[in-house]
Amino acid sequence: MGSGAIETRGLVKAYTRDKPAVNGLDMTVPEGCVYGFLGRNGAGKTTTIKVLMGLHPRDRGEARVLGMDPGTRNDAMLSNIGYVSERQQLYEYMRAREMVEFSGGFYPGHDVRYASELLDKFGIDPQKRVRELSRGMLAKLCLVLALAHKPRLLILDEPTSGLDAVVRREFLESIVEVIAQEGRTVFFSTHIIEEVERVADRIGVVGEGRMIYEGELDRLKETTRRVRVGFDDSPPDSLAGPKLIRFRRDGNELLLTVRDFSDGALDQLLAGLAARSRQVETMSLEEIFVDMVQ
Repeated sequence: MGSGAIETRGLVKAYTRDKPAVNGLDMTVPEGCVYGFLGRNGAGKTTTIKVLMGLHPRDRGEARVLGMDPGTRNDAMLSNIGYVSERQQLYEYMRAREMVEFSGGFYPGHDVRYASELLDKFGIDPQKRVRELSRGMLAKLCLVLALAHKPRLLILDEPTSGLDAVVRREFLESIVEVIAQEGRTVFFSTHIIEEVERVADRIGVVGEGRMIYEGELDRLKETTRRVRVGFDDSPPDSLAGPKLIRFRRDGNELLLTVRDFSDGALDQLLAGLAARSRQVETMSLEEIFVDMVQ
């Protein structure tokens, strides 16, 4: 395996025999990138993260996090990771400052001054008890806890779940400002397209535990097109090609979603078909994602 911050090859994790939650996942997260791990609910995102964190053992395949095997209890690995789970458990009776101090006791690299700066930057009153904080402030406090020891890698599992649109935006801007500028690697899972577009420079789209697409976000948007192909008679029942994401019939038209689009590739895809017309359309990331996971 290479030198990415996170790498998996053929990763498998199953809770039942008939349907693995993670089913041969290949993934590479380069150092220093903001990587959006995108998929529908139930696609295997959280299970993948639990394997990467060493919380669940993998059944087959390989996994490396910061060059280390998460399947073995590795304090060096964990001390270089900041982790925010979807359902973070905090001690509600503690004040925010006490929660930060308590969490810092588990990390040799905990920076008291930096933690205080983060509390101030995020507008968190250090004297407020956890139970008195709004959901948005709780999310930001979890981010402080994950960042205070200055980890090389930050792993966020659906970090904005349950937050309204305004708070989600503030939280994501905090990620961009505090994390990306300092060159850390950020890996975050989500099913919300807007989050990915706002902060990610690289994405992985997963479906049923397998990687559907992995690559640069901008390139995916720039090179994926929907093509409407018209026929005088009924269009063909099927069509296959390595770059064909989705195939649909709509009356006398075919609706094709094509990745790495070019006129030459389209000519090859439609070779031998008596097409009357073709119309190429740009697509939003949401439209691309929906077609990928259908």
